[in-house]
Amino acid sequence: MSKSEDARAYEARAVVGARVKIDNHFATIRFYGEVPPTKGVWFGVEWDDQERGKHSGEHEGRRYFQCSKPNSASFVRPSAKIKFGGTFLDALRCKYVQQNDIHLEDSTQDIYKIQFGANPKIEVEAVGFEKIHKHQSNLGQIVEVGLDDYEISSAGVPGEIRQVAPKIRDLNLSQNLLPNWEVVADICEQLGELSILRVNRNRFEPLTAPFSRTNAFMALEILSSNKTRITWEQVECLAPCMKALRQLHIGFNGISMFTSPGHAVQGFANLEVLDIESNRVEDWDAVQVFSELPRLREINLSFNALNRLKYLGGFEALESLNLTSCNIEQWGSIDQLNLFPRLRELRMRGNPVVSGSSEANARAMLIGRLGKLTNLNGTQITASERADLERFYLSSIAKEALENPELVHPRYQELCQLHGAPVAAKNPLNDSNKLKDRLLAITITKREHKDAEPIKTVKKKLLGTMTIRSLKSLLQKLLQVPANQQMLYRRYLNGAEGQAQILDYPMDDDLREINYYGLESGEEILVLSA
Repeated sequence: MSKSEDARAYEARAVVGARVKIDNHFATIRFYGEVPPTKGVWFGVEWDDQERGKHSGEHEGRRYFQCSKPNSASFVRPSAKIKFGGTFLDALRCKYVQQNDIHLEDSTQDIYKIQFGANPKIEVEAVGFEKIHKHQSNLGQIVEVGLDDYEISSAGVPGEIRQVAPKIRDLNLSQNLLPNWEVVADICEQLGELSILRVNRNRFEPLTAPFSRTNAFMALEILSSNKTRITWEQVECLAPCMKALRQLHIGFNGISMFTSPGHAVQGFANLEVLDIESNRVEDWDAVQVFSELPRLREINLSFNALNRLKYLGGFEALESLNLTSCNIEQWGSIDQLNLFPRLRELRMRGNPVVSGSSEANARAMLIGRLGKLTNLNGTQITASERADLERFYLSSIAKEALENPELVHPRYQELCQLHGAPVAAKNPLNDSNKLKDRLLAITITKREHKDAEPIKTVKKKLLGTMTIRSLKSLLQKLLQVPANQQMLYRRYLNGAEGQAQILDYPMDDDLREINYYGLESGEEILVLSA
């Protein structure tokens, strides 16, 4: 082998696997060498943005390298526009020393005259030497560091980070040029107090065996590795080094399974928060593997294709579940949530099971079905709201006229004991098709708030097929309250005679008909002004 070939082979070993930035686009170098019949050397790169690729690592029928994604590669010539990145301390000083020093130019203090040569007339002003040294020394006290997109590719001189900035506890290394977890460990093992680490939007070489750098992450409590293409197998490789981990954020990684079905996840005894947003979880069996984690109190499953829920035991500590924009279609899955021992907080917006209802109606149905919830979609459930909505839920069950309602509504008997058995609503349309019999005799009251005395009272006969929008237009003329400021409530009695209670239910969907809200002759519509 010639000297030039030796040098080229060495360069290839040093370069292949490196992370680079080319015209603000990130890539991994997969190849370095000649590509006949062209002359000179090329870099073969795999782009993070797959759409920039032109091939999969081949040229004229010969394969030069493999890609993790098809058609994500290009050949590029070595040039100055390819950035290989710098050290951690270069980035730290760039952000926390040099940027701070820019403001020193406005200072009238700490200015020195420096004379060059023998001519006293040739002099320049040097600003802020003492302040620069002060900023340098302040790095030793810095606790929270954000170096997102600072082109960091290495730790630099071993031990230097520990000498300069040993007290960092919260570190953001997102979207840098870190090639693998080894380099991350080179940085973190010098930070003995590090408890929060963010490495989002990096592309690391996949781990294939348990990571041995146990000292690097021994104090780490929060790890965020979103959009890194990390797999659960790689997370498990890191687990022995992260025994103190309390929060794990691995969203947007295309994960569909976390371990083999029926095999519970092990090794995360202290994990409290699991964020797996925007992955590819479709079945609850994939989530059930976390059921034995003793301290797991919060799971974020939002924006997954999860289509059903079934409680299969475990999750003894789970208090909060985020199911926003999943694919839950059946109320039976919602009823399963009642079986989780400690579930108190739920987010459910954007699921098919509630998408056909107004916000108020969906909230009523969810609170009625789930007796332990104290917070729904980020809003606290008060005792009075729960009582009102449980009674409304009971009245809606009565309208279904089911022979055995408890088969479809598991809380039916429990709610009857709390609030009394509901009375089925009469439908005036069943008795007659004459216009006079289809009109609802309604009392309309304008009030400052629900418990206030009426400011104005009007009695009207309304068609049940009138939309809420049309009703608001009518009320604007009758009560002089602008339609866009009206808040309407159906006030009605619920429960058996002698035990009936007054309920107020919002009529807040302008496109719905009055009949949708179950309004009956003799009832009242409250009009409040927003």
